[in-house]
Amino acid sequence: MMKNGLMDDLLVAARDAAKAGDVPVAAAIVAPDGTVVALASNRMTRDGNALHHAEILAINAALDKTGKARLDGYDLWVTLEPCAMCAGAIAHARLRRVYFAAYDIKAGAVES
Repeated sequence: MMKNGLMDDLLVAARDAAKAGDVPVAAAIVAPDGTVVALASNRMTRDGNALHHAEILAINAALDKTGKARLDGYDLWVTLEPCAMCAGAIAHARLRRVYFAAYDIKAGAVES
C-alpha cells in the first residue's frame, strides 16, 4: 500500500467496518519515509470495546511494529475527524500531522 492511494485503501477499510456493523472509520500511520506502518478500522462493536476506535488501534499497531514509545515524525491519515479521545492519543503519541477526509460536526475534536 502506497501513500498516494492511501485514502482509497482507508475508504475500503471503512466500508468493511460498516459491513461488520461498526462506524465506518479507518486510520493509518505513515512513517516519515512515506511507508504505511499500520492500518486499522473501527472495531468497537466487533470487539465489544468502546476504546477500539480506528485511530487508537492504528497508533497501538504502529507502536508495536516500530518498538517505539512515541511516533515523532509520523503522520495519521483517517477518514473522519478524530474525537476527543483520539485527539488526546494523537497528542500523547506525538504524531506530526493529522489528515482527515471529513469533518465530524457531532464529535470531532480537531477542528469542529
